Amino acid sequence: QGRGPFERMMSRFFKKKEAESRPTPKSLQMVWGANHNYFNTEWQSSDAWGCTGEPTHEALFDSSSYLSKKQQDIASHSITAFFRAHVGAKADPKHAQLFDSANPVPAKLAGITRIDRDYMSGFDLSQALLAEDFSRQVGRSTYGIENADAGIKIKHESGATPPVGDIRWETPSKGNFFQTNFAEGGLGNGKDVSKFKFLDFRVGRWLPREPDFELKTSVNFSVQLVSEDNSVSSLVEIAPHSELFGPPHAFTDLTQTVRIPLTEFKNIDLQKVRGVRFVFNQTPSARIRLAHIRFGSSIDASSTPKSFDKSLNGNALFLLDQPDAEDEEGTEEELKNYLAPEEEEYEENAENELNNPVNNTPTEPATWIRTQSVTTSRQLSGTSVGVPAVEITVQTASPGGFPATGDLPVLNIANYRFPVSRYPSSGRLNTLTFSIPENVYRDLPAKGRAQVQYGIKKPSRIWTLPEFTKTYQNTKDAKKTRDTDN
Repeated sequence: QGRGPFERMMSRFFKKKEAESRPTPKSLQMVWGANHNYFNTEWQSSDAWGCTGEPTHEALFDSSSYLSKKQQDIASHSITAFFRAHVGAKADPKHAQLFDSANPVPAKLAGITRIDRDYMSGFDLSQALLAEDFSRQVGRSTYGIENADAGIKIKHESGATPPVGDIRWETPSKGNFFQTNFAEGGLGNGKDVSKFKFLDFRVGRWLPREPDFELKTSVNFSVQLVSEDNSVSSLVEIAPHSELFGPPHAFTDLTQTVRIPLTEFKNIDLQKVRGVRFVFNQTPSARIRLAHIRFGSSIDASSTPKSFDKSLNGNALFLLDQPDAEDEEGTEEELKNYLAPEEEEYEENAENELNNPVNNTPTEPATWIRTQSVTTSRQLSGTSVGVPAVEITVQTASPGGFPATGDLPVLNIANYRFPVSRYPSSGRLNTLTFSIPENVYRDLPAKGRAQVQYGIKKPSRIWTLPEFTKTYQNTKDAKKTRDTDN
């Protein structure tokens, strides 16, 4: 699917004028150097040999391996931000700024690779004004009004998805421009765009389908707003808002949405605007593609999230700015305790969950299936607890197995709680394999009570296991193999 779902959603709004009853942001990330097989831990083969345009477009993966820590860091940060922004009673929209191209890419992500972002704040007809979608013939705007251009070559590719304006210039000049008009000129004909926050447009470079094209130099040009009396605003360069290097290959037209705050356009009355002018006065020569030129709004967040400055080191669940401990369980410090609790914590809590489960907690039986040492754990690779691990597989005969719910499955052994698990590749829900850091497993008691529980604290469901008896084989002596699914 790739870009397909995003483009279909954009088409329904701009082409069919279908709004949403509950408008929500739409975003797309183009991660340079990525191989989609390496965003997860299940696919075991590469579907690419490298990246065109290297060394600028450097691969984040090794096709002879099956793991890309860099790609997984990007995915973990993005997915965590998405859920914390949109899901649950305590969803905080400030985390969605990661996906809004009006904000810079967080430094920790930008340090890994270039990430281009397409963005739409929501499909609300009152919160967007389309200026141009290049659906008509050259020389006419979306509204059938005559456009203007000088010193350039332009064609409308109305059959593309989305329709694009293909623009080429050979020399930089203030006289080289493309102007799209969404209102007729003349007193009283201009549109009021003052209620919007941004001028948005999608853009990408045109690149030849040749192996030696260069990606070292970004393309820069300027934008102006045009008043109803045909006077123009101050020039605003796109460079401070977007670095137009891509797309990183020749098979994608568009890779990013440029968002320029309307406050940057000086010397114009935002209540009397008729058009948008693109002035090609910076880069000596280039060919670009424009699409979906519009005025839009943004998510309601008053400050840049502190998480933009957080390190990517650590467990993927806790990359972002953390809530107060009393507000939400599962902070980074607590996770460390779940993996290797202090002795006094064990003594204090040992009687709480295993011996005295919460009243009326559903309890069912489960059994041990297998314990094995692995030298390379995909589930724990890249976290602070290391790669060597012990994999413990459990199984239940209860109807529904271990169902996939909003609660986290946890293996509780003598009140040491381990939240990293996976289902087998068959997809059967009656089996779970838990990954435990080797050094932590080594320090577990020789025997102890055990259970699978849903939730790290106050379990919502429990599966009781026979008494745990530790069997330990150092990974140096174990069979040299990667961990596998059941």
